[in-house]
Amino acid sequence: MHKLTHNLRVVFCLLFITVSSSCTIFQQAQKNNETVFFELTKVPKQMIGQTHLEKFEFFGVVNRSMLVQSELTAKNVNLVAMTFEGLPIVQASWNTLTNEWKVLAGVALQLRPQQILHDLQSVHWPITVIETALFNNYSAIEGKTLSGYRYRHYYFKNVLVRTIEYKDDVIEFNDIRKNYQLIITPLNSVNT
Repeated sequence: MHKLTHNLRVVFCLLFITVSSSCTIFQQAQKNNETVFFELTKVPKQMIGQTHLEKFEFFGVVNRSMLVQSELTAKNVNLVAMTFEGLPIVQASWNTLTNEWKVLAGVALQLRPQQILHDLQSVHWPITVIETALFNNYSAIEGKTLSGYRYRHYYFKNVLVRTIEYKDDVIEFNDIRKNYQLIITPLNSVNT
């Protein structure tokens, strides 16, 4: 386990070093963007020090699979999206204190790290944290299905706009308005 954590950190550092261009972006969440329901929030205390490696499979508007690593600290959320061969697609770091984004270009920059982080927060952040950050007319509930799986539903003016279901080995994410689905398969999680 320790070796895997070390290897993930080495890969993360190497990817940041090898990327050729970088830019700093200040970006506030766009309230008129249909896929953004809440302001991005700081890392909850109980999640500080966690590193997650997950397989993302997108379906619908775009069909793409990638690995996403997220590293959560008190001041930053660091993201790396990469191909299964380890080539960086996009790398980003969000400073939770200043709301500053540092985006390092990889293979493709058409992937918005802000949207990846928003989706990750809507899946992984405690529902109590999300509820305090929701924009007007949005609401969220969490419960259990009849088969015992945990779920989250997001609503806009009482109309269902996003569903998330936490199954045994995967998380099924469905954005109804944007007609895209995301299957998240957790591969590794480490607390440092």
